[in-house]
Amino acid sequence: MNHVADRFVVILDANVLYPFRMKDALLRFCEAGLFRARWSEHILNEWKRALLSRRPEFEESINSQITAMGTAFPEACVTGYEDIIESIKLPDPDGRHVVAAAIRAGAEHIITENLKDFPADCISRYGIEAVSADDFLASTFELYPGPGCCPSLMESVPISTPSANRIRRTLH
Repeated sequence: MNHVADRFVVILDANVLYPFRMKDALLRFCEAGLFRARWSEHILNEWKRALLSRRPEFEESINSQITAMGTAFPEACVTGYEDIIESIKLPDPDGRHVVAAAIRAGAEHIITENLKDFPADCISRYGIEAVSADDFLASTFELYPGPGCCPSLMESVPISTPSANRIRRTLH
């Protein structure tokens, strides 16, 4: 079976893993074969730190989620990118590890809510574009609507997001 995912790789930044509904939607789209999700241990640790700073009582749950993600997507964790971090120039050097992981993974997109941290003039030379999660979900659905997966994917998209409205328009 030839899925869009056979050639479409993205890096999920830590900030798109935080609202649970957004993480769930992205992972469901990935599971449906619409793209291949990648992240790094550094990204997962950043996500974990952000969650724990708000809800320290959820540490066990967060650890379980990280384990479940690794089990469900064993190929998703990118390694071997550390040696190129220093060569990447960004306005915020804290984002260099994300770009380095994207380069190593052969990703076309970084899915992030911090678009300003990944300006096109800095990352396009690597063949990478930063895209918001909302725009990515809507564009992916439009690219490959797959009639068999529509209902379950629609359930996963947060109701109040622009992508949900775009997807609903595609279905009608």
